[in-house]
Amino acid sequence: MQEPVNHAAGPDLYLFVGARPESFASGGGADEVLLLQPDPTVAAKLERAIEGQAGVRVIAASLGKAAGQATLNMMNMAALSSLRQPTPALLDLFPGLKTVATRDVRILRVADLDIPIAIDGLPYSLRVQIDMPGSEFDILSCLDETGLLAKVTECIVLCGTDVFFEGGCNYQAVVDFLAEKAFVQTDRDDSDPDWPVLRFRGNPQSRQAMLARISSLENELTELKETADKSRILFGELEAERNKLRQQVAAHTEAAKVLEATAEERKKRIGVLEVENKRTVELQADVGFQIRMNALLRNDLDELAGRFEQSERQRLRLEELLRTLTPKLQQAAEELHLLQASPLSKAKMVEVAGGKPKTKRGRRDRNA
Repeated sequence: MQEPVNHAAGPDLYLFVGARPESFASGGGADEVLLLQPDPTVAAKLERAIEGQAGVRVIAASLGKAAGQATLNMMNMAALSSLRQPTPALLDLFPGLKTVATRDVRILRVADLDIPIAIDGLPYSLRVQIDMPGSEFDILSCLDETGLLAKVTECIVLCGTDVFFEGGCNYQAVVDFLAEKAFVQTDRDDSDPDWPVLRFRGNPQSRQAMLARISSLENELTELKETADKSRILFGELEAERNKLRQQVAAHTEAAKVLEATAEERKKRIGVLEVENKRTVELQADVGFQIRMNALLRNDLDELAGRFEQSERQRLRLEELLRTLTPKLQQAAEELHLLQASPLSKAKMVEVAGGKPKTKRGRRDRNA
């Protein structure tokens, strides 16, 4: 793998993550040089190589988001040793590549480095170089999250054209990430076509505009979040109102069904009442007829009553007459009986039976 060429003098601070004796010669005129190498053995060799150089420090560690320990996979090609496992793409590229040993190494945070550039307000610029196979994106993310990446004036990254380590990235991901951070790619060294050296320079004007844009977007995001919160509250209220309306609609629908059933029942009842009313009218007509008939019958009855009363009076008169005549008839009967018993009476009876005419005298005599 092709190693980067030393940069000309310029930045005040030079940070090299993954430095090895063969890849570092000098700090390029920087006031302070910080070399990070996770392999303690290689770090010791690096310290011996830079012996006598002022302002250069070597730390046996790598960068990470959290301090701790990690496992370094030491390959039979030292330049490909990594904190991650190789992918099939790397093994296809280097068929004889294998892990010969593993070693626990230190991981430090950016804050643990105690570099001046990490302190706001200090007039330092920074040049960063990264040669940590499989960890390129992780290191850039750490620098970005701590605000250190915004102070970088030049960035050099060695990265494969493919994803050669599990959880790693390819060079295009690095290019896209730094472009979003207002870095401009100034060079690409393809001496090793599978592992190009990418050079970027920070653009202060673009970065300032980007930061302003980020601030504006953050404000917009805050407003959108507030609007979203209000919208969620409003949505909840509308949802509750919709549910309430649904319940009301359901209740009204049920009430409508009840009213419809009631209307149908009333319709049937009206039909029954109409029939009953018709019968009532007919009965009323019959009652009128009966009333008239009753009136006629009452007249007849009154007439009969009058006739009966007259007849009763006649009967009473006759009875009275009979009571008056009864004694007389009894007396006449007795007299007749006496007459029938006398001889003279018998002669008279014979005379009467003979059909002789009666004389006036004789009538006078009988009357006497």
